[in-house]
Amino acid sequence: MTKKKNTSLKKRPTTKKKINADNFWKTMRFKEETLIGDKLRKLLHADIIEPIIEKCRFQVRKDYWHSVFSGHSFHIDKDLSPELFGICQEVLDTLHFTEPVNFFITNDPQVNAAAYMKGEQDNSHVVVINSGLVESFSEKELKFVIGHEIGHLIYKTAEIRRLINYLFEEERFIPISIQNLISLWEKFAEISADRMGFIASPCVESCITNFFKLSSGISLEKVNLNAKAFMKKMDEMLIRAKQGEYQILFGSSHPSNPVRVKAIELFSESKTYKEYAASHKIVKSDKDLGKEMQELLDLMELFPTSQRDYYRSMVVAAGGILIAGLDAHITMEENDEIVEYLAKFTARPKVFLRNLQAQAKTREGLQETLIGAIYCLLEADPEERYSIFYYLCRVVIADHELSEQEIHFLMDIATKHLGMHEIEANRLFLENLRSSGFTPRF
Repeated sequence: MTKKKNTSLKKRPTTKKKINADNFWKTMRFKEETLIGDKLRKLLHADIIEPIIEKCRFQVRKDYWHSVFSGHSFHIDKDLSPELFGICQEVLDTLHFTEPVNFFITNDPQVNAAAYMKGEQDNSHVVVINSGLVESFSEKELKFVIGHEIGHLIYKTAEIRRLINYLFEEERFIPISIQNLISLWEKFAEISADRMGFIASPCVESCITNFFKLSSGISLEKVNLNAKAFMKKMDEMLIRAKQGEYQILFGSSHPSNPVRVKAIELFSESKTYKEYAASHKIVKSDKDLGKEMQELLDLMELFPTSQRDYYRSMVVAAGGILIAGLDAHITMEENDEIVEYLAKFTARPKVFLRNLQAQAKTREGLQETLIGAIYCLLEADPEERYSIFYYLCRVVIADHELSEQEIHFLMDIATKHLGMHEIEANRLFLENLRSSGFTPRF
């Protein structure tokens, strides 16, 4: 008796799966960036304002950005620079981006690149790469940078920024709460663009050397960089940030290097990326990646973008809790005052408040935090004393009740730590009381 062959075990010829570009981009995008971007568009009434902007715009010449850079930059095309042209086209193919893009190299030693969205439908996008970057970056590193800039075009990063520029004549006119959202969205947009850069050049080590060169501005020929040691250093910095050394996160509209490096590492090891890299499969859900990104989210969402704003937020949170808690009960008005003022510095004021309380543990810990933040602010600018005192007065007045304990605490801070004379502090308190619309409760 002959055995029947098991035909089900035979290998079937595989066909390359056709990718839907929109699904691919949506899946790879940092989910929080989409959420914050949609929230900003809703707040700024984008659906109403954008059509008005389009109707008011002057007709610009065809391929405006191409014309701007053609006169003083080197256009990368297949005849003049076939190798560079091939690299650019390879990145476009890898990211499934079929809209026309012109690439230029401009004479600038700064290690940088930029993307410009087309103004009209039949125009071309433009990506400009500085000569300093081309000279010091390897092919893999260059692909990451180009992929990153194409990522900004894919996700239309410039559209929200254009909307903001039309609505607000100057940055200082943007409401503080919206400024925080914008700052947060800008950081998240960089994470999404980094993912496109990694897909264009899937090498974590190249990403690491990229960030080193971008932040230092020097070539690896000058420094024998150990990529693994650099990654370890980034991890150590993140641990310190989680323990309270948040200064590591300050100083730029972009996420800090430790956050960006870790975000790419997590993405490279995720189900989302691995399934796509292996078989071009689009994963609908990746809970593990979302969970692992949450700690980085907290670091980006909770803390201000400048060191001074960080100390201000500490004064607001610690000072507010201390004053409001003097009568053993924080009223709704007092809590709202603290949260509203804290929203000037962080996109998640309530979470920041809870974290500070958990970290300080006791009133003594909160007072130590408050005094330390005051001294750091006054060291940078002695005039900060008046804004600090003004805020503390607002908390005292918030519940429309005054107590001797609150006044004593306020004057103690003013005379011992803000450097005010007792008479000056009392006069300023009366001025704040009168201008606040204070009405005693019956």
